[in-house]
Amino acid sequence: MQVVIMKLTRPQQKMLQPMVVYDWPIYHHSTTSKQGYWDNDSRCPVKIGPVLASLVDAGLVDRVEANSFGTVLYKLSSGVKYRFLCHICREGSLYNNEGEYTGKCHNCIDGCIQTARS
Repeated sequence: MQVVIMKLTRPQQKMLQPMVVYDWPIYHHSTTSKQGYWDNDSRCPVKIGPVLASLVDAGLVDRVEANSFGTVLYKLSSGVKYRFLCHICREGSLYNNEGEYTGKCHNCIDGCIQTARS
């Protein structure tokens, strides 16, 4: 099995961060609209565009037809979460044993690391 290391761009990292850290999928209800919602919550909109398309093409995000009404679900591919989740910090912030903030994590951006192995 060949190991491929893929370096992610900053917009790709920002798109993957809620999927990895919070395990939220993206619900896209209309084929004509570029608007989707994180975890089907209308208070958390997300743009469906070329960044998400590049993640689908790379095999990091799966596109699933949710029902016959045209709803599409974008979710993290199985087995990808462990490779992206930073195990050093808590959502990009470092804390000491007393729970006090000590700084930003040098290994990730908001809890999502930059390289992917597949």
